Amino acid sequence: MRLKIRSQLPLIEKGGVLDDCGPSSMAAACSWVLGKEISASEGVAAKEKATGRKDQPGVPDNGSSLSELIKTAKVLGAKGRWARDWADVVASAKSGAAIGVHVQAAINYPPQAISAWHKRFIGRHANATYGHMTCAVWDKELGWQFADPTFTGKGAEAYAVLVSEKELKAIASSKGDAPYKRCIIITK
Repeated sequence: MRLKIRSQLPLIEKGGVLDDCGPSSMAAACSWVLGKEISASEGVAAKEKATGRKDQPGVPDNGSSLSELIKTAKVLGAKGRWARDWADVVASAKSGAAIGVHVQAAINYPPQAISAWHKRFIGRHANATYGHMTCAVWDKELGWQFADPTFTGKGAEAYAVLVSEKELKAIASSKGDAPYKRCIIITK
């Protein structure tokens, strides 16, 4: 089964504010584990309900902590928890969980994981990086899939890209600490 992208791009307010990556990634994660369609907009609404904070247009005021995203997953009907170690991340994904992965975009990304939007962003802001929430899953036939919500969710960017476990671990290590410390486990 392929993981569908839940793009944050339609949610980016005028001025390019990027604070909807967390709830967009939780929408993808919860869609995977619950087997139902959950839109990025529904993820944003769930985060608002979970935190009591409404996003203000054009202002980077509503970034997400991992604990807030665990609460967001609960509002969407799933369960979330912190990863204990990297083995827990791998075993949970191989048991059907989705993994929320907080990264420093797009450090350590393999080429196939860099969205067209990010390539344009870097063209305007050379060497820029930003804290960013993403999602990963494992499928027994396809292997590891990585979903960055700056993908459009259409055409060639409709689905998560295939990555190796080594690539995923490198992506999850982009903040400079142990990769599991940036992961949350999302289950039914």
